Amino acid sequence: MHPTYKLICTTLNMKLTPKQILEKYPQLETDCHWKITDFGVMLRCHLLRGHYDSQRRQSLIEEESLLKLIDTMNDNLDDGKVDI
Repeated sequence: MHPTYKLICTTLNMKLTPKQILEKYPQLETDCHWKITDFGVMLRCHLLRGHYDSQRRQSLIEEESLLKLIDTMNDNLDDGKVDI
């Protein structure tokens, strides 16, 4: 059985850097083994909403989209089946 990750969004549409996300939700790093670079990949693949700030050279990710991704991940882990 996979653990369920419960994260609470304090402010809707708040944009966070990957470092801020891992500081706010350390279980993503410890349990899911997500690294700072993974957020950029998820952003480019449109799994997360946000944008890349070229002046500051960092990704800014909408916290709400992160929570939706985690909710979807939890639903898929609960199903635990592979359809081919």
